[in-house]
Amino acid sequence: MMMKTPQTKTYEMLWDCAYCNTAKLLGKTHRFCPNCGAQQEANKRYYPADDEKVAVEDHRYIGADKTCAACQTANAADAAFCMQCGAALSDAIQVKSLRAELQSARKPFKQSKQNQSDKLETPPVVKKSRQFLFLWLGLAAVVLLAVVVLAVFWTKVQTLVVTGHHWSRAVLVEDYAPRHESAWCEQLPQQAYALSRKQETRSYQQIADGEVCQTQRLDQGDGTYVEKELCQPKYRREPVYADKCYYQIDRWAYARTITAKGDDLQPYWPKVQLQCANQPRIGCEREQERTAEYTVILQNQQQQAYDCPVAQEKWQSLANNSTWTAEIGKLLNDIRCDSLQPLD
Repeated sequence: MMMKTPQTKTYEMLWDCAYCNTAKLLGKTHRFCPNCGAQQEANKRYYPADDEKVAVEDHRYIGADKTCAACQTANAADAAFCMQCGAALSDAIQVKSLRAELQSARKPFKQSKQNQSDKLETPPVVKKSRQFLFLWLGLAAVVLLAVVVLAVFWTKVQTLVVTGHHWSRAVLVEDYAPRHESAWCEQLPQQAYALSRKQETRSYQQIADGEVCQTQRLDQGDGTYVEKELCQPKYRREPVYADKCYYQIDRWAYARTITAKGDDLQPYWPKVQLQCANQPRIGCEREQERTAEYTVILQNQQQQAYDCPVAQEKWQSLANNSTWTAEIGKLLNDIRCDSLQPLD
């Protein structure tokens, strides 16, 4: 959203005399301290508190001050010779301006000179702390990645003996019955019945609700700063309501599971008895899905057991007391079942 910028206002920066400690001298008016005559140090200017602002009437901005290369005195941008030592200002450079500052336009911003000085001169401790935090997080990520890589790829080959088998088979059954469902009323299915409706929140919309404003203070580098108000629209989040329908509808859905299990090499499917099989009538049933799992149990020389889920064909080829080799993870001591090979 574009920010609108009303007309700017110009105020004087402040500075403190380093020789006689006179405080809050005006950056544009007092080029020299009125008490001791010491010259103003342009790089020590600071923004005043709101209750200390001094407006510059009919201010005409020429440009940022220039620093005399001979005596380091700040001179006006249109000066040809230094007002302190008379040196030519052809090689002079602009003084360094204080960075722009944003503050809430609705809450007066007050800051002492000491706080402002700390803000400008104190090393960025928080930034350094964050840098160290990111460094440690990066090192931790590298260590974690190394552990994961070792856990995946660092293995040893062991000899294993088949000590047992396990199998399980399941038939999932669904039935045709009334189901409780809901939908936005304009999306209601034709087969729905036993309807009820109520208004619910369907979405949210953004409604314009005034403005949020901030005041920007920008050092012009000539002993003054401009102040302007930057405003952008503020929005509130309001719900959009619609009719939600609650209803019943007759559908097929999961109802029960019939299972069979064993520890031999003769798996079978459980016997399935269905009510009025495959008829779309209330109370009728049909098969939804069949699943199976085949697990072989192996043991190493230290009597440690491993379970390996494998395809049925391989499961049946792993005879009891037969000897196989497999890769075992050195860190997690987990078996890599896809590495099973018969011992020659």
